[in-house]
Formats: sequence, C-alpha cells, structure tokens
Amino acid sequence: PFSMAAPKALESIGKALHNQYERWQPR
Repeated sequence: PFSMAAPKALESIGKALHNQYERWQPR
C-alpha cells in the first residue's frame, strides 16, 4: 500500500506547503 500512498502523500504535502508559502508570502 505504501507504494501507492507515498507519491500521493508527497504530492499532497508539496501542494499544501506551496499553498501555505504563497499565503504567507503574497506577491
């Protein structure tokens, strides 16, 4: 199960981090 959950989790985390960064650092 990890094989399929790892990439999805990583993508989700990356998206969340990017969203947070853009939210705290508006241009």
